[in-house]
Amino acid sequence: MSANDINGAEIKKQIKQFTTLKDLDFDILVSDNRTFFPCSTPLRFSPKFEADWATINVNCEGENWTSTLRTNYKKNTFFENDNNQINSAPKAVIFSKNLVRGEIITREHLRYSLLPNASSAGHFFEIDEILGRKAKVNLSSGTFVKPRHLEISLDVEKGDNLLLVAENTHIQIITSAIALESGQRGDMIRVKNDRSGKVFKVIVIGEKKVSPLTNM
Repeated sequence: MSANDINGAEIKKQIKQFTTLKDLDFDILVSDNRTFFPCSTPLRFSPKFEADWATINVNCEGENWTSTLRTNYKKNTFFENDNNQINSAPKAVIFSKNLVRGEIITREHLRYSLLPNASSAGHFFEIDEILGRKAKVNLSSGTFVKPRHLEISLDVEKGDNLLLVAENTHIQIITSAIALESGQRGDMIRVKNDRSGKVFKVIVIGEKKVSPLTNM
């Protein structure tokens, strides 16, 4: 191993930073001592097959090389129930192509995918809400779109009159509130009920629209 080579331990370090940022949960299967060519730029990671991180491409743009490695990624599956009806899960927006920081997001960059868990907070469910915004960081295909991936575009500004939507499977309650803080989709902010004057925390779910942390 030369002084400029990188090893498996360094790749593991960079992939851990990458998976943390992208809300992914897997480790790369490579020996700490395995050597790779030198790389003068941060490594780029992408799935070899769309939205499946079991095999990934490790790309060095600086020295123009790519290595393909395996991971312990397990793809989420949704099983059919006894009535042969597929367990319904919400679909959220993911990136269908890699983007670089500052790139304007177009329709061809996005598609829908089943959410891997029951939580829907902080996700986007309509492609039109993302179009025209810029990528805040380098982004990889298969990543669920989160507000932190995009340059700030406030959905709620301090002092706005808001729709407060609380719902469950049986009922939906819509009332109004006043924003005490600004925020973008997925942010937790404080609001004041304009009738009772009560101050409480909510999640921003859309333009001038919020939802309480627990259903009302």
